Amino acid sequence: VGLVSYADYAELALLSVIMPALRCEWKLSSYFEAAITMSAYGSYALFSILFGKISDKYGRKTVLQWATILLIVSAMLSAAAPNKWIFLVCRFTTGAAIGINVSCIVCYGTEFAESKYRAIGMTVFVMTAFGGVLLVNGVAFLALKAIGWRWFLIVLSLPPFLPWP
Repeated sequence: VGLVSYADYAELALLSVIMPALRCEWKLSSYFEAAITMSAYGSYALFSILFGKISDKYGRKTVLQWATILLIVSAMLSAAAPNKWIFLVCRFTTGAAIGINVSCIVCYGTEFAESKYRAIGMTVFVMTAFGGVLLVNGVAFLALKAIGWRWFLIVLSLPPFLPWP
């Protein structure tokens, strides 16, 4: 769960890091840059609300696993996007997966922990999430120019694979 929350917020944070490269490569207008960002955050908000009931019905673990797969696939497809429109759709899908993941993870943190440990659990969630933000910026500082934005997206989409058996 920690690596997934790391990956969720890393995916959201990387938009600000790669946007200058996208602006140059695809000649993005400021409106289209805003549309990419809005699509990710808007789908995050929408799908976190919609999938609360679905995860209640089908189980949080199942929904979390499928959403994590969706996150990995959409992040990798973002790296392969041939144009700004496909990239926009991929980031919308990535935002949706993040919204689903976060709604499941927060419920896990509050349902299974004893009441005296819930605050610690939520603190760990927030710390891993912001660890993802810090890692994105650190990797960008060290390697973004060397590997390019496409490989940067691929490298940062790998951590959710780690907890899989």
